[in-house]
Amino acid sequence: MSFLDGISRSSYFSCTDLDAFDKVCEDMNLTRLYGREDQAGLVAFVKEEGFLSDEQEIETESGDWQTVNFKDVLAPLMADGWWIVIQSGGYEGIRYVAGDSWAFNNKGEERYLHINDIYDKLPEGVKYTAAEY
Repeated sequence: MSFLDGISRSSYFSCTDLDAFDKVCEDMNLTRLYGREDQAGLVAFVKEEGFLSDEQEIETESGDWQTVNFKDVLAPLMADGWWIVIQSGGYEGIRYVAGDSWAFNNKGEERYLHINDIYDKLPEGVKYTAAEY
């Protein structure tokens, strides 16, 4: 049996509440990243095991598990005018490669692209096989 090995990483963005962002990172097992010199004051994150999806399981203070919407938790911490881009990639042996990009802001706007969207962009009538199995 194969398992999907994956990783997710965000772009840097301006955060309005660093303590709350640290708590989000802790609750969702994310590694916080600090901006380089040219990105001073900005933050980002990495999820080193698996894909980051919009619904995440977090452990509450009572030890119970709760499902939260990641965008609903992070968006209020973002400064106005900023978008965050989250890219995820992974593979399952040589069977297939998976990946997506997800972007959103604190106004509820979002965009999404999946790695398989490339098939829809090929010219009509051309011959190809899917890059899997």
